[in-house]
Amino acid sequence: MRGSARGGKAAGGRCYGRPMSLFESTMADQFHAEGFLSKAESKQLNIIRDMRNRAAHPSGAIPTAEEARFVYRAVIDDFLSLT
Repeated sequence: MRGSARGGKAAGGRCYGRPMSLFESTMADQFHAEGFLSKAESKQLNIIRDMRNRAAHPSGAIPTAEEARFVYRAVIDDFLSLT
């Protein structure tokens, strides 16, 4: 099963047979729809995901230190601290 997922883990940029970006987007939308994330948190998560995608893929984007600090702060303060 080349390029597919086994046991929920991504392989070859795919998860459950779908492109990983689609899986991440759907998961974020589902978290918002089920009330796990507010509209603001969902928007913040999408901003972070977009920044990550621009930096991780051959887009020519060169993230700044300020952008990296923003992502770390947002992830730690807004998501990892949710308990």
